[in-house]
Amino acid sequence: MMTRLVSPRRCAHGASLAELLIALALGLLVSATVVTLYRGQREVHQRIAGAGQMADAAAAALELIAMHVRIAGFAAARIEERSGDAAKGTAGEAQPALFGCAFGRVHGGPAMPVCKSDGAGSDGFQLRYEADVVSSWPTADGWPTNCLGQRVTERIALARFNAHVSSTTRTPSLYCETLSDAGLTTQPMVESIERLRVRYWLAGATSPIGAAALAADDWNRIVALDACVVVQGPRGRARSAYVDCDGVTVTTPDTRMRAAFTRSIGLRNAAVREVEPVAVPPERSR
Repeated sequence: MMTRLVSPRRCAHGASLAELLIALALGLLVSATVVTLYRGQREVHQRIAGAGQMADAAAAALELIAMHVRIAGFAAARIEERSGDAAKGTAGEAQPALFGCAFGRVHGGPAMPVCKSDGAGSDGFQLRYEADVVSSWPTADGWPTNCLGQRVTERIALARFNAHVSSTTRTPSLYCETLSDAGLTTQPMVESIERLRVRYWLAGATSPIGAAALAADDWNRIVALDACVVVQGPRGRARSAYVDCDGVTVTTPDTRMRAAFTRSIGLRNAAVREVEPVAVPPERSR
């Protein structure tokens, strides 16, 4: 019986050029879809993480501000009674526990503050209160502390808040300036705080107003304030929009995320100053 040989050329079946091109196109389409989905998911996760970071920074900044606003004017009746105290101005009049600046920082001595614009576009304000271990966290050896955690040896504690960009790190931060043994000291407290806006509530008012609209006598009538911070987040793929402290929708100047957070804070000692004297702990030697 004879065996019939089959040519290998007739048994080989390969893909045509058209089939290869179709397969390649489908593979590229699937790869592009996967990459697009991955980038989209990564951007969503980055935005969620960035929003969380901004919320944390805002919460830390506003809580720090609120902590000092609540004690502004602590033991004010006692402060005003001391004629030779730093709480008095050159004319011997008691200075308010709260003072602020619109689009500028507070400068000058604690009892005679003035406003100076720094071009940062943020508001600034200062708070003053009796320096003792009741109104602040004490040091290990029992001394009162200021907003930087430093020992306070003066009778009146000072805290000045503003937001600006560091000249060295180029990072925006919330700063606190305070009195220490070395004089006025400024340090960043919370990073990523790009702008600070403060509006004040006068007793009996129906809406808050900015510092520029307040007269000199109005500072003793402040009963609360609205503090708003604009927080800078991580970079994204494109510019975005957010609602700023004035309620206006703003497009970011770059691709960084931004958000505004507001907190209303009452001056706990405002009513006490007008109605009854404050109970003051016994004096301690210095």
